[in-house]
Amino acid sequence: MMKAVLCLVFSLLVLSVSSYSVKRSFDPVIKTATIIETKDITDPDFVIPCPVKPTEETYFLYYELHGEQLVKNTLLTCDEYTPGGTHPTPVPACEEIMAIDGDSSKLSPAHCFCPLKKYDPITVNIQGKYKGNHFKFLQTFENPCIFKCVTKPIEHFVTIGLGLEE
Repeated sequence: MMKAVLCLVFSLLVLSVSSYSVKRSFDPVIKTATIIETKDITDPDFVIPCPVKPTEETYFLYYELHGEQLVKNTLLTCDEYTPGGTHPTPVPACEEIMAIDGDSSKLSPAHCFCPLKKYDPITVNIQGKYKGNHFKFLQTFENPCIFKCVTKPIEHFVTIGLGLEE
């Protein structure tokens, strides 16, 4: 009995240490994008670098570009019991992506009312796995209003730190 308890405690310790090291490998970076980073984020063939492969069946890596400001190296993990990673709002983000069953084609609202037609693009590049299947979401939005309107059903999932004002 004592051996089983020690084994369980050791297993939990190893699991929490490995989870911690995965999270430490993903320290989000907010910076001015280089020309190469700006080109990469909009390239459909670009693969977001992954310093440590998460063990969860559902995980996402993020790049978000608004003007010259880039937010990168953000991780969201959505396991059954504890959503996590370095995403600023992991619980609602995981709930939102689960609600649309990982299908980004469900993001087409009937009408977006955006009074200002100013061109101020936002590009979102999210890659990973959803329930073990490859997932990719790459889209450039004309401005913050359209970004917020189109992504409303998954607003927590897609927004990782640009602090977009209405």
